[in-house]
Amino acid sequence: QTTIGTSTTEDGDGDIWFTYSGTSGYAIQIPNGDYQDYNAWVIWDNTNSHPALQFPEEIEATTDGHVFIRGSGVNTFMYDKVDNTWTLFDLSNGLTGAPICLTGYGTKMYIGHYQGIDIYEAGAWTTMDLTPQGIEHVQDIQFDSTNAMWLATTTGLWKYDGSTWTNWNTTNSNIAADYVTAIDIDSNDSIYISAHNTQIWPYYGGISYFDGTGTTFTTFLAADSPLAHKQVEDIEVDSFGNIWALTQSEGFSIYNPNGIAGFECVDRSLERLLSVPDLAASHNGLEGISFPNPFEKTTTLAFTVPDSSPVTIMVHDLLGREIQRKDLKEVVPGENRTVLDMTGKESGIYFCTITSGKRSITLKLIKE
Repeated sequence: QTTIGTSTTEDGDGDIWFTYSGTSGYAIQIPNGDYQDYNAWVIWDNTNSHPALQFPEEIEATTDGHVFIRGSGVNTFMYDKVDNTWTLFDLSNGLTGAPICLTGYGTKMYIGHYQGIDIYEAGAWTTMDLTPQGIEHVQDIQFDSTNAMWLATTTGLWKYDGSTWTNWNTTNSNIAADYVTAIDIDSNDSIYISAHNTQIWPYYGGISYFDGTGTTFTTFLAADSPLAHKQVEDIEVDSFGNIWALTQSEGFSIYNPNGIAGFECVDRSLERLLSVPDLAASHNGLEGISFPNPFEKTTTLAFTVPDSSPVTIMVHDLLGREIQRKDLKEVVPGENRTVLDMTGKESGIYFCTITSGKRSITLKLIKE
């Protein structure tokens, strides 16, 4: 059968579900999450669930025993664990648009589409019409601790607190882009989003986060950070505060403003997969290179700046810990050089960020 995995979720009973796409697509149910008890696994396909089940793209569950699978076109399937029955929902019996995303929240299933959200609960459907707000293409739906609803859309980030709609976009904030692809919310109700613009040149994209108020985000674009790629498609924040950004074609990046945590067991053989270049491309007049690289003890940084603004050089290890810092107050427009002495530091990969004003570039250093 197909091996194209598309989604995973955990239902209210602790069962783990996976979906796999393709003409012979299917869902795997692992009761109680006991992955070692293979005999208990259940594989649901179009022979034992619903005959129309194909191309499952996403799976979500409610807390009252309903598992939803978003399939091809407008087809959305619901498995009722209590009755052990499968139901197909489409435009004829509940849905008002082709589903784009699923979000289970309590006993409700929220299904986002082009200009609305269909909501299923206890056998009944309701619809939120989003056309008055001008909201288009609901990509993700999340809820904070106050039950406020947050939407990732192609018209920016939206919040609905039950009475008022609020929108953040590139015209009223420093959000990464208007095409918001995903949202995550941490235990402090800080909001994290991935976004990109890959429709109109110049292309750009990255991640943004803020405390849910005001219009100022902390934003990292692929052009001025070590993000693996500009087209960031998903974002998650783990219990350590690490931000995981999944890109369309270049893997994922991990960032933590306090230093990456919880990775003391990282397999160092994976270092070769890191994609930060040895030579930093020009960014608004700032460019740089290190030589020799790899090096044993010292390496020279040669960088070009457009003006005489002070330059800060920071070196971090793979866990995000600051290893070295240099503050250069006397620089000249054009090329400058400085030596990094890494004597006594462990062999491995380091990241060197050169910052001048609001411009920054990052180099990958390899110490032998």
